[in-house]
Amino acid sequence: MYRKLLTTVALLTTFMVYFASGMGPAYALTSCSYEQCNGMDPNQTVCASNASTLDSFTQNGILFELRYSATCHAAWARATGSGRGVCNGWTDDDAVRVEGSTNKSSISLEYDRCINEGQVWTQMVGFHYWVRACHMFAPASLSGQPWSYLGCTAWH
Repeated sequence: MYRKLLTTVALLTTFMVYFASGMGPAYALTSCSYEQCNGMDPNQTVCASNASTLDSFTQNGILFELRYSATCHAAWARATGSGRGVCNGWTDDDAVRVEGSTNKSSISLEYDRCINEGQVWTQMVGFHYWVRACHMFAPASLSGQPWSYLGCTAWH
């Protein structure tokens, strides 16, 4: 009886270490799926761990990518490089945007992130939308000018 109890405790401990370490299957850790992912940070979920790039383009030395997680069925935009400005609202800035649309003409959902240096990403959009990644120009907030599109991936 004592041996059986020790074996059970050992198995439970192994199971807990296996899943807590992230070595378990991704589906056991997925924190969202489709529209449940809307607005979530992909790096705060398991969605970024198995993501692939659906489409990309480079503009002004910045790589723009439309990222997709098959596990979460969600997409987001990622930018790598140095943008203009310092992302404080007082300077003209580059931004990365992910857009979700039901018909490719009107935008249903969008998330932006200012590009300063290094790598930045937007929140996620569920993959039941048409999605694309865009390079946006965000003028200083005092200018009163709307954001402008500088380039986008195709809709996926």
